[in-house]
Amino acid sequence: MVTDPPQPNDWILLSTCVARMGELHSVYREYPGYARRDLEAAIWAGRAVLRGRGPGQADHPPGTIETPITALHRLDTIHNVLSERRPGLLGDSVLFRDVEIEWNAIKEYLRTAAGELAATVLKRRQHKWVNEEKLAKKKRPRGPSPGTIDRYGEADKELFPVMEKMIQEGQTAEGAALALARNNEVRGVGTPESRATRLRRRSKSGIVHR
Repeated sequence: MVTDPPQPNDWILLSTCVARMGELHSVYREYPGYARRDLEAAIWAGRAVLRGRGPGQADHPPGTIETPITALHRLDTIHNVLSERRPGLLGDSVLFRDVEIEWNAIKEYLRTAAGELAATVLKRRQHKWVNEEKLAKKKRPRGPSPGTIDRYGEADKELFPVMEKMIQEGQTAEGAALALARNNEVRGVGTPESRATRLRRRSKSGIVHR
């Protein structure tokens, strides 16, 4: 059986690892917070090999971190620091700086985690779309949209000859419409003025006005 040759070590800082995770899957580019979360989870699960410089070792080469990483530790994947959690005013105790991870040993695990994350994100989006569609349906008023039903169109048209006669007798279009409305000959609700305005606007294309 032919096996792939072992890949050389590729030590990179934790912050660089988060950036490279975007190359594994687009979901990590879209959600860098999830990339940091999955990286920390992989380290806590013992899937990663780390190395770093202890206090006072800034000029020394990084050494392998043998201590198992647990909930008692804090990983800072932005500043590449591993600390021990300590209560009180003094705060955490820095154990290692310039923390690096062996990329070739962890990338396939992270690639799998990215696929699972992408599936979860897709389900959440679909759920959100369904909820937004349901909400839109609830907000949508019942019945036809305003302006789609012309209840008084035919009745108004029947008044066009009457208006035209009144105009020929010397009235303005506005005066004729208002007179008809005040005489309750213009159907509809609202004040005589509002019904007269409707009749006047509708009649513009039906008769010649003065």
